[in-house]
Amino acid sequence: MSMRKAYEILILANRCKECGLCISICPTKVLEVGSKPNEKGYLATIPSKPSKCIGCKLCEYICPDYVIIVKEDGGGKSIGRVIWSEDEVDTYES
Repeated sequence: MSMRKAYEILILANRCKECGLCISICPTKVLEVGSKPNEKGYLATIPSKPSKCIGCKLCEYICPDYVIIVKEDGGGKSIGRVIWSEDEVDTYES
């Protein structure tokens, strides 16, 4: 029996322009528009359902502003992090 892989989804919030490309391409609906504006006034994308991530990286590849980084976590539990600044990070687990 194989264990399901876990992924870490990082969102660099202040780069996000709320274009929605990542949200629309995600086959498992991991991402959604958040409720918190970034420093430019856009509502940054959040990884609200990280446990659904299959590691396809379509969101990472389609993003024109290099906002999303998906990496294999090496086992355990998938997690999402929205990085607002060096001191402020929101964490999502599902």
